[in-house]
Amino acid sequence: MKRNNKTTKKDKNSVKSVVHRSNSHHGEILYNKSIMADHKKTAIVVVFSLAVVMVLVLLAWKRPLPAPSTEAPVLTRAPEGQFVSSLPREFILDSSAAPKESRTVTLGDEKVQTTENYTIDYGDEGVQSTGNYESQKSLSALASAYEKFLNDNGWTIINKTTYPSSRGFYGSKGNQDISIAIIDRGGKRDVSVSYFDRPGK
Repeated sequence: MKRNNKTTKKDKNSVKSVVHRSNSHHGEILYNKSIMADHKKTAIVVVFSLAVVMVLVLLAWKRPLPAPSTEAPVLTRAPEGQFVSSLPREFILDSSAAPKESRTVTLGDEKVQTTENYTIDYGDEGVQSTGNYESQKSLSALASAYEKFLNDNGWTIINKTTYPSSRGFYGSKGNQDISIAIIDRGGKRDVSVSYFDRPGK
């Protein structure tokens, strides 16, 4: 019995359809990988810029975290050389200081840009506003100024951290939280202020 080796036009079209679907699926995989890479890169940038601050905040923050929101957080960067408008300027205690500018850092084989001044909108949970600046004031002078500012303006200092080259504060007032980190860099001090404003319940 002879084997039929002929390929009909219908068979060819079926093969083309399978190949097309396969290529489309491969394209979707590449596209999804690209999206995931972009999200991962953004996440790395934010985490890198907050690494030192989070060490202090985690030591200070003993309160339970809020319930997760169903909305995806939205990150908005401030224009270069500016603080975000939602960060009250009263939190910047060195009037001569300028906002830190973003910089390019190497993470593995990739170069990424840090994010220094930004907001993160958590939807119903509230908005975080973060500002970073450099100061020529001493570590002790800045720490004393921030502690006095919090006490004088109705903030409850929940915790504070003191290390040889850094100071940290975590405070609360009503629906607002604030974390402050001051890092001694030798000839200058890096100051990071994160302010979280929740909607009134």
